[in-house]
Amino acid sequence: YKERAGLYDYEDMLKDVCDAISAPGGDAIIAQLRARFRVCIIDEFQDTDDTQWEIFSRLFVDGPDEHRLFVVGDPKQSIYRFRRADIVTYRRVKQIIADCGGEILTLSTNFRSQANLIDWVNTLFAGVFAEEESDKVPQFVAMDAGRGGVEQGEFVGLHRLEVPKISNNREQTAY
Repeated sequence: YKERAGLYDYEDMLKDVCDAISAPGGDAIIAQLRARFRVCIIDEFQDTDDTQWEIFSRLFVDGPDEHRLFVVGDPKQSIYRFRRADIVTYRRVKQIIADCGGEILTLSTNFRSQANLIDWVNTLFAGVFAEEESDKVPQFVAMDAGRGGVEQGEFVGLHRLEVPKISNNREQTAY
């Protein structure tokens, strides 16, 4: 239908690239790309699907040349399941990197938020994510607060605001 309608989308592009580097003559394309790009950094790797990984692995993992691949991802932040990204691909690639002698680091320090907010988030999500990672659920990793303390009197942290459900008094109603 898409071909008849003259439509082409992101999935079509990925499939065409994957087909091109897998077809006869694909080695020449790979060689050109490897000569141009010696390092690949993939951010938000948790949203990488198996077709994207096949392309990256052909370019930066397979082959005789030494290439560098650096991935950063957090499976708890995966939002592209509708586009075929899944924790299975994430876990498989994590194992491939480990098997190749790559280093797996866990980044758990949050420099954006104060400690009391980090504590609240840790408490909230400790029961949501699994103690051990699986193909269905990411592992819970507690965050550490990377920011220092604050001066007394600064407006920081998590505060609860009680808002009346029904009020006829304009001064009591929050806007």
